[in-house]
Amino acid sequence: MHNNAGIRRLIFVLSIAFLFLASGSGSAQETTDSEAEVSNLKAFPAAGPQLARILEQGVIRIGLQRNYKPFHLESTEYPGIDVEIAKALAQSLGVQVEYHYGDVAQLIAMVNAEPGSGASIDIALGGISSGLVRARYVVFSDPYMITTPAALLNRQMLPPESGTEDFPRRKIESLADLRFLPRLTIGVKAGTVNERLLRSDAIFEKHTVQPFADREELLQALIDGDVDALVADEVRIRAIVIQNRQLLSRFSTLTNVYREEHISMALHPGDPAFLNYVNFFIKELHRTGKLSRLREVYLENGEWAD
Repeated sequence: MHNNAGIRRLIFVLSIAFLFLASGSGSAQETTDSEAEVSNLKAFPAAGPQLARILEQGVIRIGLQRNYKPFHLESTEYPGIDVEIAKALAQSLGVQVEYHYGDVAQLIAMVNAEPGSGASIDIALGGISSGLVRARYVVFSDPYMITTPAALLNRQMLPPESGTEDFPRRKIESLADLRFLPRLTIGVKAGTVNERLLRSDAIFEKHTVQPFADREELLQALIDGDVDALVADEVRIRAIVIQNRQLLSRFSTLTNVYREEHISMALHPGDPAFLNYVNFFIKELHRTGKLSRLREVYLENGEWAD
């Protein structure tokens, strides 16, 4: 009796173990065969005209802002955030990249042009902020980076230290805090979302807004004291400081969130399937941690500037 009961328990345990191993083996096989399962299927069966042309020609035309650090760098080892994303997108499609360069207005115009024409590009990166005005002419992907309008402020413009603990110095940490300061001359890149912000938001109306056509000229004006503050998105501010760490002795960074700005890819509105794929590609960049690694390399470690 006792022997028979022991044998039955042993058989039961072995059966459960067998089922567990078989189940585990099946899961591993399922994962291994994921590519095999789709090997006989047609890729992108619902591709619209733009995506179909990219796949047929084997080339995707991508627009960038040249030498817009840290999105584009003239470097082989550290080519920039947008260059690395562009390469990953092309690789996911199995095509080559053809780069085209321009400022934001030019990139929007190239995306808006007739797809396939000599003046057109398939997609624009370039650290472009999405917005309602630009959305009249292109469609925007989901954001691949979220930033905020920020500033570098001459420390001489900060409130003086208080003599008592009852009245501590007001902290100036975000762009919105500029409303607490006396009249400033604020430098900004001409034609950008940040220039429109400074001119439209009432909290900046007492300040003088001075636009600059060239980013390097704007930075030099700050260094020379011709402007009291430089306004750009937080990513750009961090890149400036990484390249010029000595600036922190004279200038304060105002990078706390003022409002969200979405850095997105711009596409022609004629191919929803292409937009859907790009949005899924961006989700994968987030899910796999690639975007986190890019932010660490270009906005935290700063090795590209050494």
